[in-house]
Amino acid sequence: MNRHVCIRCKNISLLKQLQGISYDTMSSISTMRVFKGQTKLTRSCNTSTLSTLCRNSGTRFNINGKQKWTSNSVWSVNGPMLAGQFRTDILPLIGVRQMSTGPDTILPAGQVDKHNGLTVDLGDLFEDCTDIQFNSLLTESLSKWRQEGRSCIWLKVPIHKSAFISTAANNGFLFHHAEHQMSLLKLWLNTSCEDRTPRFATHQIGVSGMVYREETKEILVVKDKNSQFSYWKFPGGLSDLEEDIADTAEREILEETGIKSEFLSILAFRQQHLQPGAFGRSDIFIVCRLKPLTFDIMHCENEISHCKWMSLEELHANTTDISPITHRTCQIMLHGIKHGFDNVDIRFKEMKSVYKGLKYKLYHRPLP
Repeated sequence: MNRHVCIRCKNISLLKQLQGISYDTMSSISTMRVFKGQTKLTRSCNTSTLSTLCRNSGTRFNINGKQKWTSNSVWSVNGPMLAGQFRTDILPLIGVRQMSTGPDTILPAGQVDKHNGLTVDLGDLFEDCTDIQFNSLLTESLSKWRQEGRSCIWLKVPIHKSAFISTAANNGFLFHHAEHQMSLLKLWLNTSCEDRTPRFATHQIGVSGMVYREETKEILVVKDKNSQFSYWKFPGGLSDLEEDIADTAEREILEETGIKSEFLSILAFRQQHLQPGAFGRSDIFIVCRLKPLTFDIMHCENEISHCKWMSLEELHANTTDISPITHRTCQIMLHGIKHGFDNVDIRFKEMKSVYKGLKYKLYHRPLP
């Protein structure tokens, strides 16, 4: 008994066998279409021959709705007879343990955001998805998303599925960012307006601390061991993700000098574009005022070559071994000591966020 059958196949060996079936070896002819990517080839066979081939190679397919063999190695279809003719309907069965009752030709459902963008996590794809299968799924999905009027598509790609990135790129996707075990790709679909998607992480945040010892009028200074500049400067470093400015200042001072300190205020900050070593990001550098809680120096020998308490007046008078920002912040500190820090301090007030359960710190000059 013959049936009109269509198979979309990822098994190359089986595909070659199916393509090589002869027309004249069968007593009764029906049409079988074999797909690999966009290539369509017409061959004929009867169901017993097809069953044998597919059983030997682990193919999953059905004929007129009846499952003949189960596996996840091949896509399959059924072909109902209509009006005396055979008609083929493609029915992909990707990563499904039982026969699907309907088409499953698009990527896993994603999450729609407030901008009508859609985020799809490729981590939800079945494990043995091939590039060919993914390309077909992506093509069908993009067609559907365009019909739905989506503004932007985001693909979250786990690092173990990075092989799909080139396929996504061939369909117009670009990197938005990548971090640790995941990359995020983006495709702008809204042709009625320009792409206004914000870039990822335009700045990095560096924090340093002026730790002033009132009784001796000294300031804590260091020299970096691995810097190209041999300047005296204030201890500090880059802020960690979700770390408050005050916490960064206290942590970096302790790590570099062994001195425990308490955050008091922000004195100044600067913005630097084209910052070397910032991976193409701009840099915001914040100078804080702190008071020491301990005084014995135990500096980090891996990062710091010199560390000491130095007279604030001496540091300010130095014109060769300090940077312009160090000189200016010394002026700010001296002004605060003489006229009161209410004139220079930028302090914070913890506020309730409009986002439920969250808080933030608002930095500003003290109110009268």
